[in-house]
Amino acid sequence: MFLYEAAVRVPLILSGAGLPTGRRLTNLVRGIDVAPTLLDLAGAPALADVAGQSLSPLLRAGTATANGAYSETYVPLLYMNWASLRALQDDRWKFIDAPAPELYDLLSDPDELSNLADREPDRVAALRFGLETMARKTPGLPLPEQIDRDAAQRLASLGYIGAPNRRAEAVDRADTVATPKADPKAMIRLFNQLRRANANLEAGRDAEAASIARAVLENDPRNAFATQIVGRAYMAQGQWREAITAFDAYVALVPNSADGHHWMAICHSRLGDRDRALAEADAAVAIDGQHAEARLLRSGNLAERGQFDEAIRELRLAV
Repeated sequence: MFLYEAAVRVPLILSGAGLPTGRRLTNLVRGIDVAPTLLDLAGAPALADVAGQSLSPLLRAGTATANGAYSETYVPLLYMNWASLRALQDDRWKFIDAPAPELYDLLSDPDELSNLADREPDRVAALRFGLETMARKTPGLPLPEQIDRDAAQRLASLGYIGAPNRRAEAVDRADTVATPKADPKAMIRLFNQLRRANANLEAGRDAEAASIARAVLENDPRNAFATQIVGRAYMAQGQWREAITAFDAYVALVPNSADGHHWMAICHSRLGDRDRALAEADAAVAIDGQHAEARLLRSGNLAERGQFDEAIRELRLAV
């Protein structure tokens, strides 16, 4: 959700034959450096066309080439329709590219409590240029059709899955031009409310979850996650028509959501509208051909129509 040190700073611990023991280094290293380092230490050929570099010189001799570390999060955009965030930092300075830019001196302010962006416009401009340069060199995000469902779910939990036919960067830039996005740090109160709503939903307190999510929507009507929580809460309470209304709004905000169409298919099925249920399940499968639950629902509806061969085919595709 955010790119502050508490979220992105992770210690790298290495142990093995030929490595010095008991050493602690404070140098900034990056996730993209791990694979080149392990290959180098193992004596394996280096990977071609990778942005990272081996940390072997740093580990063995304490020398390293200074490199900026790039980080990003699309969770605010893809789940809440807020702005995505990108950051570039070195051993001292950290710039977060947000609607309200942030600049921190990590040496004097490791907790990132004092935003220096307004006081250091030249440094902000230089770091923003570096960020754009690095972003242009970074390979684009994988498209959903290039990865399997399990990988997609793992990436989605990290905020890396966008629209089915466009990379998340393109979605963000296009949407930001059309509609300015809220700065996530300005929405922290609503974010905490959403966490409470989701916790209540997971605990089976559906009415309370829906109430909290509706309160969020009063302040942020295009919040996709809040809309989803309302729909799921209605569905858990058997209020199928109300759930359909919520999920209609949800898929309008997130048209590439296979789950949204699947949830609507369940609701229509419970109301006895088999044709609409099948249409929504078709939409879910069209978005995600590996959506097993949608295929199971399709199978049941096809069987009720007497289309047993097609129903069996769907069952086979679901497993």
